[in-house]
Amino acid sequence: MRIRVELEPLKTIFSLPFHYNHHVASLIYRMLALASPQYSRFLHEQGYEGLKLFTFSQLLIRGRNVVRGKLEGRGNLTLFISSPVTEFMENLAQGFLSEPELLLCDQRFRVERLEILPRPDLQEEANFTCLSPIVVSRGGEKHATYLPYDSPQLSQAVRQNLQRKLRLLGRPKEEAHFELWFDQDYIQARQGQAYRLVDYKGIKIKGILSPFKVRGDRELLEVGYEAGFGEKNSLGFGMVELIHEHRQPQSRRSNTGG
Repeated sequence: MRIRVELEPLKTIFSLPFHYNHHVASLIYRMLALASPQYSRFLHEQGYEGLKLFTFSQLLIRGRNVVRGKLEGRGNLTLFISSPVTEFMENLAQGFLSEPELLLCDQRFRVERLEILPRPDLQEEANFTCLSPIVVSRGGEKHATYLPYDSPQLSQAVRQNLQRKLRLLGRPKEEAHFELWFDQDYIQARQGQAYRLVDYKGIKIKGILSPFKVRGDRELLEVGYEAGFGEKNSLGFGMVELIHEHRQPQSRRSNTGG
Protein backbone atom coordinates (compact mmCIF):
# COMPACT_ATOMS: atom_id res chain seq x y z
CA MET A 1 0.00 0.00 0.00
CA ARG A 2 1.16 3.52 -0.74
CA ILE A 3 -0.07 6.95 0.26
CA ARG A 4 0.59 10.41 -1.09
CA VAL A 5 0.49 13.16 1.54
CA GLU A 6 0.27 16.79 0.51
CA LEU A 7 1.27 19.27 3.20
CA GLU A 8 0.33 22.94 3.14
CA PRO A 9 2.76 25.30 4.92
CA LEU A 10 1.32 27.79 7.37
CA LYS A 11 3.86 30.37 6.20
CA THR A 12 4.14 31.74 2.67
CA ILE A 13 7.84 30.88 2.55
CA PHE A 14 9.39 28.05 4.54
CA SER A 15 12.87 26.56 4.72
CA LEU A 16 14.13 23.03 5.37
CA PRO A 17 17.65 21.68 5.86
CA PHE A 18 19.24 20.20 2.75
CA HIS A 19 19.60 16.84 4.51
CA TYR A 20 16.12 16.27 5.91
CA ASN A 21 15.71 12.46 5.86
CA HIS A 22 15.89 11.97 9.61
CA HIS A 23 13.31 14.73 10.14
CA VAL A 24 10.87 12.95 7.81
CA ALA A 25 11.53 9.59 9.52
CA SER A 26 10.82 11.20 12.90
CA LEU A 27 7.58 12.67 11.53
CA ILE A 28 6.45 9.21 10.40
CA TYR A 29 7.04 7.71 13.84
CA ARG A 30 5.18 10.61 15.46
CA MET A 31 2.18 10.07 13.19
CA LEU A 32 2.22 6.34 13.98
CA ALA A 33 2.31 7.13 17.70
CA LEU A 34 -0.82 9.29 17.42
CA ALA A 35 -2.75 6.21 16.30
CA SER A 36 -0.86 3.50 18.20
CA PRO A 37 1.98 4.36 20.60
CA GLN A 38 2.67 0.65 21.11
CA TYR A 39 3.10 -0.06 17.41
CA SER A 40 5.26 3.02 16.88
CA ARG A 41 7.52 1.99 19.76
CA PHE A 42 7.73 -1.61 18.50
CA LEU A 43 8.68 -0.50 15.01
CA HIS A 44 11.24 2.04 16.19
CA GLU A 45 12.92 -0.20 18.75
CA GLN A 46 12.59 -3.65 17.14
CA GLY A 47 10.92 -3.81 13.77
CA TYR A 48 10.64 -7.06 11.86
CA GLU A 49 13.92 -8.77 12.72
CA GLY A 50 15.62 -5.42 12.36
CA LEU A 51 13.83 -4.26 9.23
CA LYS A 52 11.06 -1.66 9.38
CA LEU A 53 9.44 -2.67 6.05
CA PHE A 54 8.53 0.82 4.92
CA THR A 55 10.07 3.45 2.71
CA PHE A 56 9.47 7.07 1.77
CA SER A 57 10.31 9.45 -1.04
CA GLN A 58 12.30 12.60 -1.24
CA LEU A 59 10.20 15.69 -0.60
CA LEU A 60 8.64 17.27 -3.68
CA ILE A 61 8.65 20.99 -2.91
CA ARG A 62 6.74 23.53 -4.98
CA GLY A 63 8.64 26.71 -5.64
CA ARG A 64 11.84 24.96 -4.55
CA ASN A 65 15.01 27.02 -4.32
CA VAL A 66 18.33 26.72 -2.50
CA VAL A 67 19.04 29.74 -0.28
CA ARG A 68 22.09 29.90 2.00
CA GLY A 69 22.47 26.13 2.11
CA LYS A 70 18.80 25.43 2.85
CA LEU A 71 15.82 24.37 0.76
CA GLU A 72 13.28 27.13 0.44
CA GLY A 73 9.70 26.46 -0.60
CA ARG A 74 6.83 28.73 -1.62
CA GLY A 75 4.03 26.20 -1.86
CA ASN A 76 2.84 22.77 -0.83
CA LEU A 77 5.18 19.83 -0.42
CA THR A 78 4.41 16.23 -1.26
CA LEU A 79 5.61 13.03 0.40
CA PHE A 80 5.04 9.40 -0.68
CA ILE A 81 5.17 6.64 1.95
CA SER A 82 4.81 2.92 1.24
CA SER A 83 4.74 -0.42 3.06
CA PRO A 84 3.44 -3.96 2.51
CA VAL A 85 2.37 -4.05 6.18
CA THR A 86 -1.32 -3.15 6.57
CA GLU A 87 -0.98 -2.27 10.27
CA PHE A 88 1.72 0.27 9.48
CA MET A 89 -0.24 1.98 6.71
CA GLU A 90 -3.54 2.09 8.61
CA ASN A 91 -1.94 3.60 11.71
CA LEU A 92 0.05 6.07 9.62
CA ALA A 93 -2.97 7.30 7.67
CA GLN A 94 -4.99 7.62 10.88
CA GLY A 95 -2.21 9.62 12.49
CA PHE A 96 -1.92 12.07 9.61
CA LEU A 97 -5.67 12.58 9.39
CA SER A 98 -6.06 13.14 13.14
CA GLU A 99 -3.47 15.90 13.50
CA PRO A 100 -4.67 19.47 12.74
CA GLU A 101 -1.09 20.74 12.44
CA LEU A 102 2.28 19.04 12.35
CA LEU A 103 5.91 20.06 12.62
CA LEU A 104 8.55 19.17 10.08
CA CYS A 105 12.00 20.65 10.73
CA ASP A 106 10.39 23.22 13.07
CA GLN A 107 8.13 24.40 10.24
CA ARG A 108 4.36 24.13 10.64
CA PHE A 109 2.17 22.38 8.06
CA ARG A 110 -1.33 21.00 7.81
CA VAL A 111 -2.42 17.94 5.87
CA GLU A 112 -4.29 19.26 2.85
CA ARG A 113 -4.81 15.90 1.18
CA LEU A 114 -4.05 12.22 1.73
CA GLU A 115 -4.42 9.84 -1.22
CA ILE A 116 -4.37 6.05 -1.17
CA LEU A 117 -2.54 4.87 -4.27
CA PRO A 118 -3.26 1.36 -5.58
CA ARG A 119 -0.32 -0.88 -6.39
CA PRO A 120 0.25 -1.13 -10.14
CA ASP A 121 -0.16 -4.46 -11.92
CA LEU A 122 3.50 -5.41 -12.09
CA GLN A 123 4.66 -7.94 -14.65
CA GLU A 124 7.88 -9.94 -14.67
CA GLU A 125 9.67 -7.09 -16.41
CA ALA A 126 9.33 -3.43 -15.45
CA ASN A 127 11.01 -0.03 -15.72
CA PHE A 128 11.24 2.14 -12.63
CA THR A 129 12.41 5.60 -11.71
CA CYS A 130 13.72 6.48 -8.25
CA LEU A 131 11.69 8.60 -5.85
CA SER A 132 14.61 8.25 -3.42
CA PRO A 133 18.14 6.87 -3.95
CA ILE A 134 18.85 3.13 -3.93
CA VAL A 135 21.51 2.03 -1.44
CA VAL A 136 23.48 -1.21 -1.57
CA SER A 137 26.51 -1.57 0.69
CA ARG A 138 29.15 -3.87 2.07
CA GLY A 139 30.65 -3.68 5.56
CA GLY A 140 29.37 -2.11 8.77
CA GLU A 141 27.34 1.05 9.10
CA LYS A 142 30.25 3.30 10.05
CA HIS A 143 32.66 1.80 7.49
CA ALA A 144 30.28 0.93 4.68
CA THR A 145 31.41 0.58 1.09
CA TYR A 146 28.58 1.56 -1.26
CA LEU A 147 28.30 -0.42 -4.46
CA PRO A 148 28.35 1.61 -7.70
CA TYR A 149 25.61 1.31 -10.30
CA ASP A 150 27.80 -0.89 -12.51
CA SER A 151 28.90 -3.33 -9.79
CA PRO A 152 28.47 -7.00 -10.85
CA GLN A 153 27.45 -7.74 -7.24
CA LEU A 154 24.63 -5.20 -7.08
CA SER A 155 21.83 -7.20 -8.70
CA GLN A 156 22.42 -10.22 -6.48
CA ALA A 157 22.61 -8.07 -3.35
CA VAL A 158 19.27 -6.42 -4.17
CA ARG A 159 17.70 -9.83 -4.86
CA GLN A 160 18.86 -11.22 -1.51
CA ASN A 161 17.47 -8.16 0.27
CA LEU A 162 14.09 -8.58 -1.43
CA GLN A 163 14.04 -12.28 -0.53
CA ARG A 164 14.67 -11.41 3.10
CA LYS A 165 11.73 -9.02 3.08
CA LEU A 166 9.45 -11.66 1.62
CA ARG A 167 10.56 -14.18 4.27
CA LEU A 168 9.63 -11.69 6.99
CA LEU A 169 6.21 -11.32 5.36
CA GLY A 170 5.77 -15.10 5.38
CA ARG A 171 6.12 -15.50 1.60
CA PRO A 172 9.58 -17.04 1.03
CA LYS A 173 10.95 -17.07 -2.50
CA GLU A 174 14.37 -18.65 -2.10
CA GLU A 175 14.87 -19.67 -5.73
CA ALA A 176 13.23 -16.67 -7.34
CA HIS A 177 14.94 -15.08 -10.34
CA PHE A 178 15.80 -11.38 -10.29
CA GLU A 179 18.00 -9.06 -12.38
CA LEU A 180 18.47 -5.31 -12.28
CA TRP A 181 20.11 -2.87 -14.73
CA PHE A 182 20.48 0.88 -14.34
CA ASP A 183 19.80 3.03 -17.41
CA GLN A 184 23.22 3.52 -19.01
CA ASP A 185 21.98 6.15 -21.48
CA TYR A 186 20.65 8.23 -18.59
CA ILE A 187 23.91 7.83 -16.65
CA GLN A 188 26.13 8.63 -19.63
CA ALA A 189 24.09 11.75 -20.42
CA ARG A 190 24.94 12.92 -16.90
CA GLN A 191 28.59 11.93 -17.21
CA GLY A 192 28.23 9.27 -14.53
CA GLN A 193 26.66 11.62 -11.98
CA ALA A 194 23.98 9.19 -10.85
CA TYR A 195 24.53 9.35 -7.10
CA ARG A 196 23.20 11.32 -4.17
CA LEU A 197 25.07 11.68 -0.90
CA VAL A 198 22.80 12.06 2.13
CA ASP A 199 23.91 13.00 5.63
CA TYR A 200 21.74 11.06 8.06
CA LYS A 201 22.52 12.32 11.57
CA GLY A 202 26.23 12.53 10.77
CA ILE A 203 26.45 9.31 8.73
CA LYS A 204 27.16 9.80 5.02
CA ILE A 205 25.03 7.48 2.87
CA LYS A 206 25.63 7.20 -0.87
CA GLY A 207 22.71 6.11 -3.04
CA ILE A 208 22.10 5.61 -6.75
CA LEU A 209 19.56 7.91 -8.36
CA SER A 210 18.80 6.64 -11.85
CA PRO A 211 16.03 4.92 -13.77
CA PHE A 212 16.45 1.15 -13.95
CA LYS A 213 15.00 -2.02 -15.38
CA VAL A 214 14.18 -5.22 -13.50
CA ARG A 215 13.25 -8.70 -14.61
CA GLY A 216 12.20 -11.50 -12.30
CA ASP A 217 9.61 -13.00 -10.00
CA ARG A 218 6.58 -10.72 -9.62
CA GLU A 219 6.49 -11.04 -5.84
CA LEU A 220 10.06 -9.75 -5.62
CA LEU A 221 9.11 -6.76 -7.76
CA GLU A 222 5.99 -6.13 -5.67
CA VAL A 223 7.81 -6.18 -2.34
CA GLY A 224 10.46 -3.87 -3.82
CA TYR A 225 7.74 -1.48 -4.91
CA GLU A 226 6.05 -1.48 -1.51
CA ALA A 227 8.98 -1.86 0.94
CA GLY A 228 11.77 -0.37 -1.18
CA PHE A 229 14.64 -1.65 -3.27
CA GLY A 230 18.02 -1.98 -1.57
CA GLU A 231 18.86 -1.05 2.00
CA LYS A 232 18.03 1.64 4.57
CA ASN A 233 14.49 2.03 3.23
CA SER A 234 13.06 3.38 6.49
CA LEU A 235 15.69 6.15 6.37
CA GLY A 236 14.25 7.37 3.08
CA PHE A 237 15.97 5.22 0.45
CA GLY A 238 14.88 2.84 -2.30
CA MET A 239 11.42 4.14 -3.12
CA VAL A 240 10.54 3.79 -6.79
CA GLU A 241 7.76 4.56 -9.23
CA LEU A 242 6.74 2.58 -12.27
CA ILE A 243 7.61 4.48 -15.44
CA HIS A 244 4.66 5.36 -17.69
CA GLU A 245 2.27 4.50 -14.90
CA HIS A 246 -1.20 6.06 -15.12
CA ARG A 247 -3.33 5.79 -12.01
CA GLN A 248 -6.54 7.16 -10.58
CA PRO A 249 -5.84 7.38 -6.83
CA GLN A 250 -8.49 7.10 -4.19
CA SER A 251 -8.64 10.37 -2.30
CA ARG A 252 -9.32 11.08 1.34
CA ARG A 253 -9.45 14.67 2.46
CA SER A 254 -8.07 15.59 5.84
CA ASN A 255 -10.65 16.08 8.56
CA THR A 256 -8.85 19.34 9.33
CA GLY A 257 -10.63 21.14 6.51
CA GLY A 258 -8.21 20.34 3.63
